Amino acid sequence: MEQMNRLSRSKSTIMDKTLEKKLRSDRKLIIVMIGLPARGKSYIAKKLQRYLNWMGYSTSVFNVGNRRREQLDSTVVRQDFNFFNPDNADMIKLREQIALDTLHSAIRWLHETTGQVVIFDATNTTRARRDLLREQCEKAVVPCQILFVESICTDPDVLEVNIQMKLNSPDYRKMDPAEASRDFRHRLEQYEKVYETITEEEEEHSSYIKLINVGRKIIAHAIYGYLPAQIVTYLMNMHISPRCIWLAPPGETFNDAKGRMGGESELTSGGARYAQALAQFAAQRASQDSATLSVWISTSCRSEQTAHFLSPMDSIEIVSMRVLDDLNVGACDSLTKEECAQKFPQEYAAWERSRFTFRFPGRGGESYVDVIQRLKAAIIELERLRSNVLVIADIPILRCLYAYFIGASGQECLDLELNLNEVVELKPTAYGCDVRRFNPESEIETSSDQQIGSRRSSVVTVSS
Repeated sequence: MEQMNRLSRSKSTIMDKTLEKKLRSDRKLIIVMIGLPARGKSYIAKKLQRYLNWMGYSTSVFNVGNRRREQLDSTVVRQDFNFFNPDNADMIKLREQIALDTLHSAIRWLHETTGQVVIFDATNTTRARRDLLREQCEKAVVPCQILFVESICTDPDVLEVNIQMKLNSPDYRKMDPAEASRDFRHRLEQYEKVYETITEEEEEHSSYIKLINVGRKIIAHAIYGYLPAQIVTYLMNMHISPRCIWLAPPGETFNDAKGRMGGESELTSGGARYAQALAQFAAQRASQDSATLSVWISTSCRSEQTAHFLSPMDSIEIVSMRVLDDLNVGACDSLTKEECAQKFPQEYAAWERSRFTFRFPGRGGESYVDVIQRLKAAIIELERLRSNVLVIADIPILRCLYAYFIGASGQECLDLELNLNEVVELKPTAYGCDVRRFNPESEIETSSDQQIGSRRSSVVTVSS
């Protein structure tokens, strides 16, 4: 046994270093957004930031519009549509300087911190501007790979929705709605005068992704490296259709009642009552929507027993997925924490020091880092689906999924509070996620609607 433990510890160290090398081996990546105003650039940037941070890549968005407001709101410079007139030489020079200042701040962040990815969020609608950005990145003290992401929208309905959302931005928040609409549409006209999409002439020295009508069509050119390929896959499955995702743990098992980890224990009588209540909860939600409710469960006995009462329902499709299986605790399976501490004192001390990166000893033992790596496929599929989804999986798995949707990093998932017999409802929105909690047995909502905005506030909100 001791030899197995030493081998497990050695293997764990090697695999942790291999994963870390994969995360750090790519050059620093600068994602440059391209597109006319109201084309969803900031929406895409925020979603990419959320996904990459969740995967373990330190990512930050640098928004040129925010910097413009910070620098000019307290000055006499008017930022109406004339500010964006391509014939106004003074304003062109000022806007270009603000863009360069923002880019230099982004490069400095990559150089002076452990940051790995920058998303440069601006219109960048001319080839001259993109050539300038590329030139500045090539001169940077830190080696950078550039990936252009262009968002094109020709759907008038989607565009009108985007425009209405834009009127709530800081530029127009204090303006009369009618006046704001006129000014923004004039601003669009200024940009349209000079807009140049990426063409074949730029292809020779550009890696780029073109998204047309929020992913209905996607073009990828010269995509090299692990991370850019991951980004292409993610963007291919993105959409803006409204839907709900419910995260539900299995019912209480006999191992849960005894404080034992893992195992293939059956539901207690209390767990069975919860399973019945969950089925009624799901049926009620399914009846409110004509679309089929997809139910995802792990392959464990407890998940299958929890989903048992859902089986007779015609409008519900149940899919068993191994990727949703619980965190594998290896040789600690079916042990209590106290028994683990006695049997594996060194490993238990290491687990106490770093619960996120610690890999459990024994065959198949995993860490939370491993779980997030295998859950990437589940996240991509959740992004692709337009139907409502109920996920029944163990709490470590749900924590990782929950962290993604509220904008927390993978490591922050350990701070997220999820409870047995509680369902978390997620409604993805343009810039966050509405979160509600339910107890299916009492049918009492345990927390009110809350709009999750930033990563920090989301974690605080969930933990309260």
